[in-house]
Amino acid sequence: DRRWITCIYYLNSPACRGGHLRLWLDAPDRDGKGTPLDLAPAADTFVAFFADQIVHEVLPTDPDSEDRFALTLWLVAATADRLCAPGRPFADTRRAHFGTAD
Repeated sequence: DRRWITCIYYLNSPACRGGHLRLWLDAPDRDGKGTPLDLAPAADTFVAFFADQIVHEVLPTDPDSEDRFALTLWLVAATADRLCAPGRPFADTRRAHFGTAD
């Protein structure tokens, strides 16, 4: 995975419920995941983060909600080994979430 920076711009209507962006901000705790930060996909919101350092996921939307819309841009590295080299920040967090080596 060569994603280095992820940029998201939310285009949702206020009636959209759910679909939060969950960012795992620290090293794994006892349950192996760490502490999550959930960001609501509010309309006209821009989020950018280092995708190689912050494990993230999108939570489900409410099935009765309006659709969730977002524009996403990824800035990528020339090679994956530059991002996943041993000793990179948050290597333990990536391993806890994905179960793979750096």
